[in-house]
Amino acid sequence: MHLRLFGLVFVVSAVVAQQTGNHPDWPRWCGKVYESGYPAFNPGGQTDEPPRNPGGSLLYVQVAPRYSLYLDSEAQGEFIVRTSLSPYFGNALPSAPVHGEYDGGDRQLHFTITLDGASNGNNVLVSSVAQFNFNGTTMQDTLVPFNLTSSGPLKTSFKSQNVTLTGWVASPDGSSNTTYTARSSDLLYLPDKTTGSVTRLDNAYGGFMHRGGRVKTGQTADQSGFRPYFPYGYYSSFDGFLAGVTDNTSASSIIGKYAGFGLNAMTPLSQYPQSTTAFAYMADQTNLGIQFDLREQYTNLTWVAEQVTAAHTSEALFSYWSADEPDGHQDPFSAPVNARDTIRSIDPYHPVAVVLNCHNYYFSEYTTGADVIMEDVYPIGINATGLSKWGTVCNATLGDCGCDDCQGGNHAIRDVADRLDDLARYESWTEGTWPKTKIHNPQSFHGEDYWARDPTPEESWAMSLVAVNHGAQGLVSWVYPVAGNVSGTNSDVLPAAHGQLAQVLTGSPIVDFLVGNARPTPLPVPSLPNLDVAYWRRDHQLLVSIVNSGYDDYVLSNTSVTAPMYSIPIPQSVWPSSNTSYTHIDAVVWGGNKLVWSYAGSKLSTRSIPALSTGLVVLSAYSTRFED
Repeated sequence: MHLRLFGLVFVVSAVVAQQTGNHPDWPRWCGKVYESGYPAFNPGGQTDEPPRNPGGSLLYVQVAPRYSLYLDSEAQGEFIVRTSLSPYFGNALPSAPVHGEYDGGDRQLHFTITLDGASNGNNVLVSSVAQFNFNGTTMQDTLVPFNLTSSGPLKTSFKSQNVTLTGWVASPDGSSNTTYTARSSDLLYLPDKTTGSVTRLDNAYGGFMHRGGRVKTGQTADQSGFRPYFPYGYYSSFDGFLAGVTDNTSASSIIGKYAGFGLNAMTPLSQYPQSTTAFAYMADQTNLGIQFDLREQYTNLTWVAEQVTAAHTSEALFSYWSADEPDGHQDPFSAPVNARDTIRSIDPYHPVAVVLNCHNYYFSEYTTGADVIMEDVYPIGINATGLSKWGTVCNATLGDCGCDDCQGGNHAIRDVADRLDDLARYESWTEGTWPKTKIHNPQSFHGEDYWARDPTPEESWAMSLVAVNHGAQGLVSWVYPVAGNVSGTNSDVLPAAHGQLAQVLTGSPIVDFLVGNARPTPLPVPSLPNLDVAYWRRDHQLLVSIVNSGYDDYVLSNTSVTAPMYSIPIPQSVWPSSNTSYTHIDAVVWGGNKLVWSYAGSKLSTRSIPALSTGLVVLSAYSTRFED
């Protein structure tokens, strides 16, 4: 996306661009002037760490529905009651020891969750207890069931409803207690629908749960028909691609080739009516999910309403994309919110995504209108330290080098991880914010005097898996078809590479680890600083994702059986239970051609981790192997 979209977007959005930050009359990107001849200045809009409580850590209580929406065909929902040890927000635990630090014992939060504004006088949705103990962790979630049937106070509505949690924690000796209050405005309880798909977001773990469309073989759904969905695909052009779809025969050839790579999602850069045939073919004849593109005229709310009315009954639809890099274009803060509200007024059954480009420019303001945050970190082939194509250097107060505040070079893969970590950090610094679902947009292009080359397949895999390690719940690459090195040609190298990985991440059993199960937990290996490792535990198995995020090999020349090896320790806290460790490698589902693993003594070991290599390994505590 970025400045290359000015030809498409700026014409329709000129009336709303350049409105935020400092010096709005100067040529700016992410609030920073990028043309030569202008002085550097603080762009403003930074999200900064809030003041820490001088008395020590606080108990911070939050509440949210488990899912972003429930249907009246369901009998039971769940709330997430989150108890965190926060340096910023909350109230002190009663009778905390000296310096206000948590004493490490078991505590209980007794609470009631009520529906705001209930008309029948009985507004209690559930009363329960959340137990927490912060030994070895700073956050715990308690899932609390509540009734969705008509006998309770909750009634269906096409608008989100508000709930309030009121709770108390007793002191260890029972002599006093402290009260805690938390609120959520995100309880959406909808009438079920008979046509089209439904997508909801998992607020516990961040992923997509999708109902509708053609289901891949081997995928299972829950009792309400929702299945875990990890979208992996491309933004796909109209010219040179979808424009050629005029009937089912041409669709079979053109879209069939795309789907044949193994991808399961597409963001078509087209709308109704020009791509009606393509949209219908994707819904009826493929397993592709559609993220519907509204960004070209997202500030024209009449047009947005017309497009959503045409799109909302599609069986393939999984989300809408409203604003493209509004932080880069410095659109008014209200623009993404107005677009989301217009979309929801017609279709509350699908989430709305906003793409961010900037590292730290009015994060909260530009994500208020987003259910899903996508980010454009394009670090391959950039010049982050020299003069940009605009004749300026790039830093925190000046310039545009194609990847805001990125380092590129040998740090390029880490730029992806850093951005996702920073977005999560900004959320943690904003009181009352619940983390939103994240999608990474892998770079799959070159040119425009920003990017000297395409990523290699190895770089593509490393960027994609490091994004998954740091919380991405989807991958949508820019842009298909991928331009070849010779003008006017296309290349299938990167689509084929992404398709290889997509076939692993989007199908069982791996999607069941990634979606609706757990958030990734980092597993640092201090002796190997470029190694990025995360794990997901599910039942008696552990998925471990390993990425060498650097451009140097880790290789041991001594190959004797007694020689030392590179090892990733699996701590006891990760075991299925305190007395049950993982016993063996159940499967190497990715990267086995480059990484050869052994497992013994709770250590995952190898003698060679080449530069940019990636691996997915499943450990098990029992002898039963899953079927590939």
